[in-house]
Amino acid sequence: MPSRGVLPGDGFNGGLSWGKADIVGNLTEGFNVLSITDGGIGIITFTWDRDFGTIQYTVLGAAQFDQGSGAFRGVAANNTTPPAAGAALLATVDAAGNLADPNYTFVLAVGKGY
Repeated sequence: MPSRGVLPGDGFNGGLSWGKADIVGNLTEGFNVLSITDGGIGIITFTWDRDFGTIQYTVLGAAQFDQGSGAFRGVAANNTTPPAAGAALLATVDAAGNLADPNYTFVLAVGKGY
């Protein structure tokens, strides 16, 4: 597992987390990610090793689906459970808007320091 919670370089006063989870919810790569929770089909929560300083940070999600899986699919922060200082819940959907599990889910979060 890569190093967690320590940012390289001088003068950066922000928080950074990124991670990659496989289809069964295992953390395969990451920085400042303590754990992954698989909340069921299309729902995954990334929990940060070091919490952000506030809940005001940006979360970007992406997903990798099988090549033959069809139309566009999307990833979004879940509005019913908005990001907390210590975690972010993402939802992945298919073209029809139904929750769907991708092969991999990626997250990047950047915000105010720890």
